[in-house]
Amino acid sequence: MSRSAIRTKWLAGMMAAAIAVTLPVPVSKAAAASPAPIADKVPHYTDVPDKAWYAEAVNDWIAKGILSPKQGDKFGPEVVMTRGNFAFLFAYSLGLSPSENPSTFKDVKDDKLAGYYAALQEAGLAHGFPDGTFRSSLPVTRAEAASWIAAAKHLTAQTSSSFRDVPAKSWYAGAVNALTSTGIIAGKAKDRFAPGDVITRSETVTLLYRSFYKSYRIEDIHDDGTIIIDGHSYRADNSLKGLFQPSNKSILHDAAIQFTRRENKIVSVETLIIGYKDALDGQHANLVLNAQGSTINGTVIVDADQVTLANVIIKGDLYLAPSIQSNFSASNVQVNGETVYVEDANRPHTQVANLSLQNSDLGQLVLENSANLKQIDPANPVPGTRSLALSSPPIPSGAGTSPGLYVQVIDGLIQLTNSGGTTNFSAGQFGYVPSFQQPPIVIPSNPGLQFTPPPIFTPTPTVPTTPITPPSPDTSNTGGKKVVCENMKCDLVAFVPTEVSTGSTGSIGAITVQSGTSLNYTGNPQIDTLIIGDPSATSGNGATFTGKANINHVTVNGSGGTNTISLVGTIGTLEIQGTSLLSLPGNTQINNLILPAGVKPQALFANPNDLSKVAAINGQLIAPSAPSTSTPQPDLTPPNGLSSKAEVTQKLGSTTHAVLSIADADAAEQGVDYYKVFVAEDGEATTSDPYWRVEAAGEVDIKLDALEGGIVTPSDSQTVHFTIVAYDQAGNPSVPTINDKASVKWDKAGPTNEGLTVTLEDTDVRPNYIAGNIHAASEQSDVSSILVTIVDLTNDVSTELNRFTQDKDETTAMESTYVADSSILQIKAAPVDIYGNVGPSVTCEVTDWADPVANPEPNGVTSLSITRSSATAATLTITDTDAEEQGISYYRVYIAVNDDASEEHHADHVNIDRGITITREIDLSSLLANDILHAGDTVYFTVEAVTQTEISSVPTETDKARLEWGTFEL
Repeated sequence: MSRSAIRTKWLAGMMAAAIAVTLPVPVSKAAAASPAPIADKVPHYTDVPDKAWYAEAVNDWIAKGILSPKQGDKFGPEVVMTRGNFAFLFAYSLGLSPSENPSTFKDVKDDKLAGYYAALQEAGLAHGFPDGTFRSSLPVTRAEAASWIAAAKHLTAQTSSSFRDVPAKSWYAGAVNALTSTGIIAGKAKDRFAPGDVITRSETVTLLYRSFYKSYRIEDIHDDGTIIIDGHSYRADNSLKGLFQPSNKSILHDAAIQFTRRENKIVSVETLIIGYKDALDGQHANLVLNAQGSTINGTVIVDADQVTLANVIIKGDLYLAPSIQSNFSASNVQVNGETVYVEDANRPHTQVANLSLQNSDLGQLVLENSANLKQIDPANPVPGTRSLALSSPPIPSGAGTSPGLYVQVIDGLIQLTNSGGTTNFSAGQFGYVPSFQQPPIVIPSNPGLQFTPPPIFTPTPTVPTTPITPPSPDTSNTGGKKVVCENMKCDLVAFVPTEVSTGSTGSIGAITVQSGTSLNYTGNPQIDTLIIGDPSATSGNGATFTGKANINHVTVNGSGGTNTISLVGTIGTLEIQGTSLLSLPGNTQINNLILPAGVKPQALFANPNDLSKVAAINGQLIAPSAPSTSTPQPDLTPPNGLSSKAEVTQKLGSTTHAVLSIADADAAEQGVDYYKVFVAEDGEATTSDPYWRVEAAGEVDIKLDALEGGIVTPSDSQTVHFTIVAYDQAGNPSVPTINDKASVKWDKAGPTNEGLTVTLEDTDVRPNYIAGNIHAASEQSDVSSILVTIVDLTNDVSTELNRFTQDKDETTAMESTYVADSSILQIKAAPVDIYGNVGPSVTCEVTDWADPVANPEPNGVTSLSITRSSATAATLTITDTDAEEQGISYYRVYIAVNDDASEEHHADHVNIDRGITITREIDLSSLLANDILHAGDTVYFTVEAVTQTEISSVPTETDKARLEWGTFEL
């Protein structure tokens, strides 16, 4: 589910993301759901009484904004739901947006909800009818609705049922029984489900509410592991006992939960809200949820300050609510979706919360409030040197733990474990261990002990050895954020004005500043990548980056506005991917400016003098002079020619490509826009000959077979002539001089066959047939492939039998081919270079074909055995040591019951491919099903060996076996 979908559904009123921070290890995003409290006063439908069985679901949807009744509106609880409307609400409840791909259902082309049908198709939840239709106007049955929801919740099919109208073998029985056991659905009567009845609007909303929206309250966790939720008692599945251990009782007090149960056992947790409805307000000590490796199959929301999550896998998203004012910690936490620190619109950006991570991977971290990100990893303090994925198992606890006291220190938490159990101590708490068989005990609060850490416990901050002076912050922006990355390497995307720093131990991989916002940077003096602007921006304000650093690569996007890079430092490569103006205030140096075709550097900069900060353009070490700021006058003087004589060579091994070297040192001063290279085969080239357009001076690859205005095809020993003409922006051409002309003698016609070999390994044992492996290889580096041709030269007439191309040094299998007696078969191999030029071939001949002889009957198999392998099958083992010499292709096995098996008399037969020793299971289920084979019968097997020319052996006793068919036992 997308972030916007979740917020629309659950977190209404929260604004879009400010900064996205990606930790070094990317993880996949999973769909999830997160419930929100129901408002106390919401509008109502006039036909939904407060005590109606469906009122809770309808009013919850109104509170969430899914339903929006106006005064006097009716809900229509008995309205029948169509497949189309049910699919829409079902997809919305799953957080699915309309698919951009067209639905494959044949009858929904003009349906406004077709995008939702396609989204359900892509999720594997909508299959339609066998004729390829969806039939959105048909009503939905209760069985169909149960099947869809059980599949979406990944419930295990249940076989036992209390409904007499739900047959155990029906297609919907597993889904109905599973939803019944979880308490989501009930029958229309105690023993009647009515699977064929249509589902109404009130049933639909209630069913989806119970499945995906309804949350419950955790009231208590007893010492014996009993969990009290909304007055009901449950036990945790073994996989969730770590989450519901009694030591988590305090932090889970009044937490909201969505879960799946089987009878009274909680088997899955889909959503967990810690601090639901201010349940943990007033808590001043750090609270720890130690899940001991449990997995939450959806979303977690932390709505309380000073919370630590430990040893948990979150398959959905993690939301940190605005109530986190000072600290949040994660230790051994893996989030498969994304982590969002939800915006507090009233919080000043100078208020920075601490987000501490230890051995944790929070996926993509989206910060909508100012935050100090700190990776706590004493075992590996160098940022970026290891994966942040969940890797360290939690400390063992409970029975089975070896004697002793285990201690784990997490930020804000001390965890003590022995064979009696585990106890978590927050900072400032005290306790003792009565014995090694009893868990540690926490001394009640306010024990009357006074403790002040000595000064040595407060380390002095380390000052970087090479500090970077921060630039002045941009105080003109309001509503900005502040982010600090410590002891980690961060990738950031800024959507609002942002201040970013790395401290002394952090670093930056990539920064993206979206159009219309700004980012002020201080910290590590090296940044890998900076992306300025939005590729889709065509107007409005550009993006601004301010800081002091050296940046390896900068990409400037957008086709409108002005992007600003106020940098003290050097940019390795600055790549322009749009037409937005660029401003470079400050002491910025650019080693290489990369421009797209057709973009002139003079037109790129908002301040023409900024061009003087560029050392090279498109890799050419030419620093153009900044143009005058006065009004330019049209230049009617044509450019001069090249500054030195052009040189041309034929590209090695090519009959169609030439390499031309153009040197034009004063091209910028002359206003040269492009060059045309005219080419001729006879005499000097003129402007009426075909040409190749060149955008900049340098080494150019001229393709003679792709010239504009014609193709030049020189033959061996012919001279090809080139004339270069320079054109300025007004289209004025230069007058060619001796420097602008070059020629080359064409004297190489493609690759040679030097070092080329071809061989044939014939594997077809039949006379007058050839088949096998053709191997061709070349030692030349400019040969990319080999053209293989098979030719029959009988009676001096060349007949091509086959032709194919293979990579050099490759073996190709050749299918069986008939060859007449005394004919000559020739295999030719020719080298092909990277331009498609074919060189001379080498040959391999196969001659002196044997005269055809009478095909003798093959002998039979060497040995044969049969054993019983199952209640419906037997295993046949054939050994035939001289199968290849006999030309055997396959074996035909005849099967008969209570009589010898033969071609004339058999109940069934199978074919088995040739081999020396073959073991094959023979399926006899059809004989059993057709009442041919019974217990006590004898099954007879006879094997014939069949050659490639379809000649069969005459069976002997060695080729026969039989099996007594009794009762099968393992």
